[in-house]
Amino acid sequence: YLNAIADEKSYDTGLKEYLKEQLFVKKISGKKQQRAEFLIECLEENGYLKMETADLAKYLHIKESELEQEIHFLQEFEPAGVFARNLKECLLLQLKGVDERTADLRLLVQNYLNEIAQNKLPEISQKTGWSIEKTVDNVSYIKEHLEPIPGRGFGREKNTFIYPDVTVKEGEDGYRIVYNKERV
Repeated sequence: YLNAIADEKSYDTGLKEYLKEQLFVKKISGKKQQRAEFLIECLEENGYLKMETADLAKYLHIKESELEQEIHFLQEFEPAGVFARNLKECLLLQLKGVDERTADLRLLVQNYLNEIAQNKLPEISQKTGWSIEKTVDNVSYIKEHLEPIPGRGFGREKNTFIYPDVTVKEGEDGYRIVYNKERV
């Protein structure tokens, strides 16, 4: 029955590995696959793509418009917000839907990120024409539900403890080997 014990890794899956797993299930051409893998490798640990679009397009020997299409394809991957070039784009990628709430949230992210960062809620309320309650509610939603760092939590070392299967103890009669059966 000891073979039934799982051998756990000490590290979670990294962001790049997670994205590559998603890529491999897509039915795309070999060339598009190669470009996507290259772009995944260019990604920073935090999930942002900080390299200049012109440099990437030049390296891949494609037009910037083609590169933008490749990036938009990858921005559909999980976690939401990945492959953004800045905070605004990251948050906008996470706001999907066509309801009124999403439109309000997109308006805030698009136009009022600095005011949100400085907690200038009355100013936002005045400029948008919303009540202060609606402004507070929408800003709270952004702060609580959107992730500014989409790569957070990937590839981090787990907080696991390693327990020995046996312990050697010295006694009056010599050494004893104690089997730690409660951990198995």
